[in-house]
Amino acid sequence: MQSGFGNELGTRNIAGAKVLVVGASSGIGRAFARAALRAGSQVCVAARREAALVELCTEGSGYVIVGDVAKPDDCHRIVDSAADAMDGIDLVLFAVGVTSLAPIERSTASDWARDYSVNVIGATQITIAALRHLSADGVVAYLSSEITGEPRWGLSSYMASKCALDATIRSWRLEHPRRRFMRVVMGATIGTDFANDFDGPTLNEAMLRWGASGIDSAMMDVDAVGAQLARMLGVICDIPEIDVPDIQLDPRGSPRE
Repeated sequence: MQSGFGNELGTRNIAGAKVLVVGASSGIGRAFARAALRAGSQVCVAARREAALVELCTEGSGYVIVGDVAKPDDCHRIVDSAADAMDGIDLVLFAVGVTSLAPIERSTASDWARDYSVNVIGATQITIAALRHLSADGVVAYLSSEITGEPRWGLSSYMASKCALDATIRSWRLEHPRRRFMRVVMGATIGTDFANDFDGPTLNEAMLRWGASGIDSAMMDVDAVGAQLARMLGVICDIPEIDVPDIQLDPRGSPRE
């Protein structure tokens, strides 16, 4: 059984898939969307920043959907609009991620609420909406983080939200065992907006503490990560007999347990 958008076994790719990338205005989501567009996928790109999405779609025949995943109504509108534009959905990549950097005693209720509203509740609402439109062999993939197994000073709310996301993915698998929900554990990647809003002195302190605790400083390039994800997810979507619940991308040479 095949999903209808692959080539011969061993040379499969993402060409022809109907792909929704949520969080495509920057970082890994943008790099993945670019790779999928170049490979010939139908792609809907969604995020808050319209100009960045429009610029991305000049590189291929993508559809732009502006919305904020912190707003449940926007989540449902994003998915419904993508399904209408592409006549269905084969793959959803939830690549949105927000974080705050502060020692836990200085983190605020607003920090925690924002991280959870986007990283957990937004992902859940997108998935609820996607199940109505997802092809039988489709995949919903979520960007998780290595931080869930390797805590970092100053990132308490982000780590907690990613742990909650991981738990939510397990719940989706339990309650919908015939569906495929994939957790993509991301190692450190350069070229994203992850640290753009961090306070400089706090970031300097965090980096010193991370180094002192033995956290590896190696980084992956965002465009290489996007290309690799497009290859891997294309194969996974196109071989529905096999479920791949978890994958992990790390900089080459990084220590592993």
